[in-house]
Amino acid sequence: AMGAAVAAGLALEADLPDPAELARANGSWPLLQRLTVLRAVQEGLTNALRHGAGAAALRMEIARGRCTVLITNPVARSDRKETAGSGLAGLGERIRLTSGTMEAGAPGFRLAVSLPVAAGGAPDASGTAESERQEDHREHH
Repeated sequence: AMGAAVAAGLALEADLPDPAELARANGSWPLLQRLTVLRAVQEGLTNALRHGAGAAALRMEIARGRCTVLITNPVARSDRKETAGSGLAGLGERIRLTSGTMEAGAPGFRLAVSLPVAAGGAPDASGTAESERQEDHREHH
C-alpha cells in the first residue's frame, strides 16, 4: 500500500513497528484484524493523496492489545473537488466488526483507527478469545 501511494506521487513519512514485531502480528492476529489494518492503511493513504497537498505521515503502534493507525496530510488541496466515495464508509463498517473505532476528517485529510488485536483469536461477546477457551477446555479434560 505504501509503495503504491509513493509511486502515485505521495510524499510519505512512515513510523512503523520494527519488522519483527510486524511479522509476529501477522502470524498471530486473526484474519479479520490483519485485513482491517491493511484496508485502513490503503484507504488512508488513498485519501491523503486525494485530499491533501503536503507530505503525508503514517504512524502505526501496537500496544496493550490494540493496533492504532494514524494517517495525516494536513495541507488541504486548493483544487479539491468534493467527490463522494464509499471507501471510508466501507472501512468504518469493517472497523465496527472488529469493535474498533475510526475518526476521519479535515483539514487536508486525517484518519485515526484503533482496533483490538488478539493473538490466536478474536474476543467473542464475553471478551474471551477462542484460544483461551480452547486452552481452558484442554485443562479440564
